[in-house]
Parts: sequence; C-alpha cells; structure tokens
Amino acid sequence: MEFKKFKCCKNLEFKSYRCVICHGLYHNSCVEKRKNVSYLTGYDIYCSKECQDADIKKCDDYDELLIKIKELKDELMEKDILYEKLEKSSKEEKEELYTQIENISKEIIEKDRYIQRLKKNTKSFEDEVFEQEKSLTMLLIGKSETIKDLNNENNQIQCLKDKLHTALQEKEAQLEKVNANLTECININQQMVGAIKALEMDNKISERKIESLKLEIATYQKLKVNQGEGNKEMSDKEKVTENTEDNIYKKDKNIRKILILSDELGKGIGRELKKHCEESTMVQTIWKQGAHFDKVYRHGQRTPITHYANDPYSASEYWPVAPGQLTNTGKTQHFRLGRYTRERYNASLPSAYSSDFLHIQTTDVDRTHMSAQCNVLGLFPPTPTEQWNPDIAWSPIPIHPSDPNIILSLPKCEAYFEELNSVLVNETFYKDIDEEYRDLYAYLTEHSGENVTSVSGVSSIFDSLFIENEFGYTLPSWTEAVFPEPISTLAGYLYQSYGYSTKLARLSAGTFLNEVIEHFEKMRNNSSSAQFFRMYSAHDINIAQILSALGAYYEPHVPYFASTIYFELWKSFLGTYHVNVYYKQKEVIEKITPKGCLQFDCGLNNLKKQLSDVLIDINTKAKECVT
Repeated sequence: MEFKKFKCCKNLEFKSYRCVICHGLYHNSCVEKRKNVSYLTGYDIYCSKECQDADIKKCDDYDELLIKIKELKDELMEKDILYEKLEKSSKEEKEELYTQIENISKEIIEKDRYIQRLKKNTKSFEDEVFEQEKSLTMLLIGKSETIKDLNNENNQIQCLKDKLHTALQEKEAQLEKVNANLTECININQQMVGAIKALEMDNKISERKIESLKLEIATYQKLKVNQGEGNKEMSDKEKVTENTEDNIYKKDKNIRKILILSDELGKGIGRELKKHCEESTMVQTIWKQGAHFDKVYRHGQRTPITHYANDPYSASEYWPVAPGQLTNTGKTQHFRLGRYTRERYNASLPSAYSSDFLHIQTTDVDRTHMSAQCNVLGLFPPTPTEQWNPDIAWSPIPIHPSDPNIILSLPKCEAYFEELNSVLVNETFYKDIDEEYRDLYAYLTEHSGENVTSVSGVSSIFDSLFIENEFGYTLPSWTEAVFPEPISTLAGYLYQSYGYSTKLARLSAGTFLNEVIEHFEKMRNNSSSAQFFRMYSAHDINIAQILSALGAYYEPHVPYFASTIYFELWKSFLGTYHVNVYYKQKEVIEKITPKGCLQFDCGLNNLKKQLSDVLIDINTKAKECVT
C-alpha cells in the first residue's frame, strides 16, 4: 500500500484535508492547529492566506477570461453573419470566377500545347536550317573550288591567248611578206602576159609571112622561066622561109618557158596561201579534241495503252496496231533521229557499225526495242560490204536489254513510291494545284467516266486525247474546254512529280547518271576501255526524271515522242575534260546547264561533285529502296 505524503508532518493518518491551490495534504489534527486556514466544502481547504488570495485572483482571471470568451463569441457571431451575407452575395461572383478560372486553365493548357508544338517545330526548323547551312557551306566550298579552278583555267587561257596573239602577229607579218611577194609575182606575171601577147603577135605576123612566101614559091614554080634563074630564085625564097620558121620555133620555145615559169610561180603562191590559211584556222579547231557520247531517248509514237471509260475511240478497229505498240509514224521518227545523230556527229562516227564503238540498250518493251532498231538503221545504214541482200537496205545490229536497276520507266522501289505519294499528298505545291483545279476534276469526272480527284487522275485521259488528236480523230465536244489546255499543263505537273524531290530523282535517275559519269571517267582514263557511243532506248518518264535530277526540268511538260538527251564528253586544248548536255524535242535542240555548273561547258569532276546528292550505285539503291 502506497502512503500519501503529508505536508504538515510525518504521521500516518488516513483522514486528511487537501488544499485546492497547492494541492497539499494536511492531517485533521494539524489543520486545526494551523492559522489562516479557510475551510471549503468537504475536505477542501485553503492552507494559507496566499493560497486563498491566489484562488481569488484565479477566479478573477477566469471571470475576465469568460468575458473575453463572450466578446469573442459575439465577434465570431457577427463575422459568421457577415460571412453568410458575403457568401450569399458572392455566390454568383464565385461561380463566374470559377468559370473564368476554368477558362483560363483551358487557355493555359492550349497555350502549353501550342508552346510544345512551337518548340517541336522550332527544333525541326533549327535542324532544317542547320542542314541547309551545312549544305550551303558545302556548296560555297564547291563554288570556291570551282571558281579557283576556273581562275586557273582563265590564267592558262590568258597565257595561251598571249601566245596566240604573238603567233598571229608573226603570221600577219608573214602574210604581209606573202602579199608583197604576191604583188611582185602578179606584176611579173602581168609582164609575162604582155610578153606572151607580143610574142603571139610576132608569131602571127611570121605565120602570115610564111604563107605569103609559100604562095610566091608556088607561083614561081608554075612560071616557065629560065631554069637556072628560076632555081636560083626559088632557092633564095626557100632560105628566107626556113629562117622565118626557125625564128617562129625559137619564139614558141621562149613562150613555153615563160608559161612553165608562170605555172610554177602560181603553184608556189598557192602553196604559201594554203599554208597560211591552215595555220590561221588551226587555232579554231584545236579547242575541242575527241568526243564521246551518250544519248537517251523516248520511243516513237505509239497507240494508247489504256482508254478512259467514255472514250469513243476505245475499240481496236480505230487503231493500226495493238495498245501501246509502235506506229509507222513512230518508226519514221526514230529513223530520222538516227540520221540526225549521224549528221550531227559525222566527223566522229565510223562509216560502219562496230561493237567496240557503239553499245545500244533498251528497256524490255516492244516499242522501245523497235524504236532502237529504226534509230540505229538511220545512224548506221549498211555499207556495201555489209549489204548481205541486194534487195534489202538493212544489216542487223545488236540491241541489248538494259539493266532494270539502271533505267526503267518507274523503278521497282517501295521507298520511291512512298516518297512520290507523300509529295502528291503533302507538298503545298500539289495541294494548291488540286485546290485550284478542283472544279476541273469534277468536270473531267462527269464527262470522262473516270473518278478524278487529284492531278494523278488526269494521266490516262490526257494520253488518250493527245494520241487521238495526233491521229486526226475528232475529239468529243466536251474536250474543247480542257484540251489542249489546261490538261496538258496538269499532265506536265504530274511528270514533274516523278523527280520532284532529291530522293525521287536519286531513286529513279541516280543509277543512270552514275553510269554515264563512270563511262566518261573510263574514256578519260583509257579511251580503249569502253565504247565511244552508248545509246539507251527508254520512256517519257525517264526523260523527265533525268532532267529533274540535272536541275533542268524548267517547264512542266510531257516529253514528246523521240525526245532525246545528248551527253557529250570533250577534251579541251588544256587537257581538261568537260561535259555538254543537250535536250532535243521535235526540231528544237537546247543547251542544258546542269545544276551547280557555272557555265555550259561543265568540267567532268565538277559535274560529278554537283550531282553527288543524286548519284547512286546499284547496291546502295537496293538498300535505300527497302522501307
């Protein structure tokens, strides 16, 4: 049992008093003895005056606290009332404020999204700008190197010009001497001519004297005079005649000497003049030495491959050959093109075909095979030794199949068609075209029976109308609003798309141009390592793709039948090699300056550098075509 501790003494007593202030315990007996003890109820006491005063003070403080609590309660009630009023009055404002806050939150979210898009676009734009700056820097470096090369060539040309100027001055001095000698020779010749004329006059006079003397002799022979006198007189006459004939012979001999001298003098003057002319024209002919050629062309005229749904000429009875086949006009076009090529390069072409000189390739299509055969007949008509049948003016020349990885109307490449579709669908240029011609598409859909919704839908319609017009057929009246324009321009835009981007040009024409460059490099390094002339029989799309890769597809158009691109490799008098490119349509041939080349005569090395973004070999193309 635990005993309580008493504050008064150490006695143990269970009955006790407790002070309500200090909580001290006091025995009953001890409390009675203490002074200043105040009794409360039960056993509660104030053990001293101090405790009593403290309790009184505590009560006072408690009363004050109660008063303050009451005041605070009153104030709180007033505030609650005021809050209720404010809550009631601002409920609508709060709702409006909440709405505004919600709207602002939405705007903030949209702005955050917009900022994210801007950041993304900015990053892609920065990457694009960086790539462009990089490509421009490389281009500037290439331009600087090209300008440096051109400056070196210009310096060499200037030195050559100085040498040529000195040589021309020397030739002019020689010409002046020749002219002086010629003038002197002309004067001598004139004197000789005068002398010859005088001798001829003397000769005529002498001949007359001889004739008269002969008459006199005949007369004397007839006269019957004294035999002796007659003989003596005749003898005198005959002596005179003989002397006259000797003089004439001597004069004739002198005339012949003069004529021989004059002839030799004329020949000498001719040789000098010929020598001077040859030396003067040599400067003009040494600029280009040796030529190697590549040419690629579209096949000749064909029949339509397909017809639009409402085409009135879709039946086979309207066409001389099957769909897509070469017509007689197409054969003639290529025979004439071969003859044109013969006339253009006649000085560089052998008279007869040689496999070491010419290599012909064609895509595996009937019309390109036949076009190549007609073209090569005009280029190399059979020589007498090649004429194997007197009734047939033709000799077979091999036509080889082309590598489809080098040239094909449309490449077998998934990546190419994905890029082409992306260009037609996503490029702003083609979006604007489709928007501009939306009404025309609806018009074509209504009348042709085809569902035309974009520029790619006009191809078969244009092809049919164009060929039917070439054949002289009367086109339906509804076509007057669209043919030849604007549908021809729309078809040109479609052909422009086939090589619109660098990727499209690279995957379509890159391997072909790479083969041309490699062929020219082989000819430069060793002219016996490859054929001098290579020919490719292909399609209109190939012409458009190659022009696009060269940066020369200036005006959107569909290349006409037998359109041709010529590539020429020339060696300059400085020993450098440059390339010339020509584009021939119908009877018009124009010069092509490839992209990046500062002039028409584009150096072979420079051309390869400028086309580096599109040149591609077969193996690399195979990898890039895999999507």
